[in-house]
Amino acid sequence: MLLEQLSDAVFVMMEEDELLAKSMGWEVNRTTCRHVIPQPDVLVERLERVVGRVEKMVDSSTGQPLMTAGVAKQLQSMCQLAKEGLLSGKQLC
Repeated sequence: MLLEQLSDAVFVMMEEDELLAKSMGWEVNRTTCRHVIPQPDVLVERLERVVGRVEKMVDSSTGQPLMTAGVAKQLQSMCQLAKEGLLSGKQLC
């Protein structure tokens, strides 16, 4: 679940492709739609939302928090890279 949320935060499908896929009756996903990594300010905001959700999650089988010290460190590193613009792609439009 965490990886899926991170993936959704990092990769944003292009709106025109989503509309085309819907109009053609295709499934809307990263196979049928191009996707981009948003600019740093947008990406950081999206990543911070994921961090906020993960902080509250627990492992259903153990009852332990998902946000371990290691996970927190990795997410903090990812947010720092995003702030520095090192994860963002070039804008197509």
